[in-house]
Amino acid sequence: MCALSLIEKEAIILENDADPQRILNILIELQFASEEGYIDQETAQLVAEHLHLTEARVYEIVSVSARVGIHDAS
Repeated sequence: MCALSLIEKEAIILENDADPQRILNILIELQFASEEGYIDQETAQLVAEHLHLTEARVYEIVSVSARVGIHDAS
């Protein structure tokens, strides 16, 4: 698996209509598609920018979802 390009990350965000209500879906898709298996700072900034959220809010959602064990059900 190789690192996701900016275009691939943006495609995942746009496939979810850049909808803040779908942020968990977006983050999970980005995480599982990434070589690293986590949301890095660059990706968090990109998500925040496209969803019109603060980067802190994105990290808060990443942190909470990790603590409650949210993962891909497939």
